[in-house]
Amino acid sequence: MTGRDYDILVKALAYAITAIDSLPRIRQEVSDCDDMRRLLAAMRPNTRWHREEIMAARRHMGFEPFFLDPQDHQRHLN
Repeated sequence: MTGRDYDILVKALAYAITAIDSLPRIRQEVSDCDDMRRLLAAMRPNTRWHREEIMAARRHMGFEPFFLDPQDHQRHLN
């Protein structure tokens, strides 16, 4: 349809997983989230890439800091 359908679906899954994870435990739809993680892993078989999709969504939603400079990231870890 758009030429980016696959990438949009991957991003949507990452955002949905992040949103569900951010809810209080009692309100999390665990089985749905687990299925979404499996689907994302199937769509992005390289573990590193599907983790990066989730981390990007977490940063964009404000759950992780943005680091434009690798040295800032290292300072944050120390």
